[in-house]
Amino acid sequence: MNSYVVYGQDGEGLSKEIMDFFALVPEDYRYDKRNKRYVYDFTGFVFKDKRILAVFPKHYFSAADLEVCNRTDDFREEDVRLLYHAIMKYSSQEGKKAKADSYMGHENNFYSDYPFYAFYGVYQYYRKYGLYQEQEELIKPGFSGKVSWKKTIQKAQLLISDGNLIYSPLYIKKKNTYASFITDCMAYIIDDTIRFFSCFLSLPGTGYQTGGFPYLDHIEFTVRRLHEIKRSVYKDSSKELLDHMISFFEEYPAKSTGGSLHVKVDYFNLVWEEAVNEYLNTYFKGFDPKTNRILFDPAQKRSAVEFQKVRYLIDGSSNQFEIELDHYGADGNIVYIFDSKYYQDLKNLNYKQYAYNEMLRYAMPGISALYSALILPGSKPSGVHFELEGKYRGTRTYGNTITEQYLCVKDVLIHYVES
Repeated sequence: MNSYVVYGQDGEGLSKEIMDFFALVPEDYRYDKRNKRYVYDFTGFVFKDKRILAVFPKHYFSAADLEVCNRTDDFREEDVRLLYHAIMKYSSQEGKKAKADSYMGHENNFYSDYPFYAFYGVYQYYRKYGLYQEQEELIKPGFSGKVSWKKTIQKAQLLISDGNLIYSPLYIKKKNTYASFITDCMAYIIDDTIRFFSCFLSLPGTGYQTGGFPYLDHIEFTVRRLHEIKRSVYKDSSKELLDHMISFFEEYPAKSTGGSLHVKVDYFNLVWEEAVNEYLNTYFKGFDPKTNRILFDPAQKRSAVEFQKVRYLIDGSSNQFEIELDHYGADGNIVYIFDSKYYQDLKNLNYKQYAYNEMLRYAMPGISALYSALILPGSKPSGVHFELEGKYRGTRTYGNTITEQYLCVKDVLIHYVES
């Protein structure tokens, strides 16, 4: 384990040396009884002592390629950034809250020790307004300085003394001097994050020369100071910026995992399903019953068939059981039911897909063809997964076959990130 980046793959073996060095937790691996070894059980990144463990989806690399990655010091920058942006896109789209409930860590399927949500909130402000430069005007009770007569008339008591009207207290305008602290702290959050995660964050930094204050060594003071400043600002955008900055420092030390930093997804099957659906909606052209293969056209911009997740209530009892199809599409009287499978190997009959195939064939009178397929990651040749034996078909002329269709993981993720 000599290189700056160690490469792994979901479902593939890992050594005790890697497990110990990166302080992997039990959720990061499982024991493969068949092969009598521990294997990775997540997809994403772990950071420890300026080294990175990058664990890719199943079948992203061949066994030979993975060995070459770890035997050489070549940094697979394109692949690392692709994986990060695929995880980021899924979490931002699937999160129910606005912004990047965002980019990481707010659903059970995603986990991040790093406060990405707060970072992206700060960065969003920076992209829109630049570094904080304002010196907002404070208006407080006092006796020296420029009087704000508008606030004084609105809020002060009116007194009579020797026949004269006197406002008490006067409200004085003063310039707030906290702008430099916000600017410096904001630049630190942005630039330090981009520097630390330079392997997959290609965002431009601020270029601002900070004063060198060690914010992470004095988090309590930093948070207290930001709270004080927040009470003095009036603009909603400034308050929101300070909320993100406060959250960044409050969350930073709260999620340590044995001294390592995790940015990962435990269930990449959800990302795979979403990415496959977008791939189908762009490149799907049809189905060839002679070769039992899904046809794709990489030159087209949009498929004529729209695929989407669909639910059917199939149960007439009080239980009201439903089935859910990952990718359902129809072209006139031709129906396609595809299911994403994020599997290492497919060795047994997929009973769920067979059941879906049978139920929907009877529920859709008037259709002339029903094509059913399992879509899996990998480079294997596509072919027949299941074909109903002749004596069980009766007079039916369609819906007798389930296909295994393999797609290149990298191609699917590139399209997903760029679409």
